[in-house]
Amino acid sequence: MIPMYNTSSVLYPPTPPPVPPPPHPRSRRPTLTGHPTLVVYGDRDGLTSTKKVRRWVAEMAPGDDDGGDPLFQACEVVGAGRFWREDGVEPALRWAVRRWVLRLSW
Repeated sequence: MIPMYNTSSVLYPPTPPPVPPPPHPRSRRPTLTGHPTLVVYGDRDGLTSTKKVRRWVAEMAPGDDDGGDPLFQACEVVGAGRFWREDGVEPALRWAVRRWVLRLSW
């Protein structure tokens, strides 16, 4: 048996992975920076912990300590699950989106 070698990797070492850009200084989540963002979530999501979502929302929301993104808004709908099939939650979702859109137009 004759061993086979890939000589291209010896002659041309692989290039290092690209360095990600630094985060935007005004946001902890650079993908949301600079864009109005609304997060509507339910407190009955079976896949995501409501406690974790609330913590993330607290990090993102604007606050007195200048730690949040001023364009970020969130609304928790009591009784809503992941797929918004529970009775009475759709009007709450529509109201949250309508209120957010009206605020954008001010």
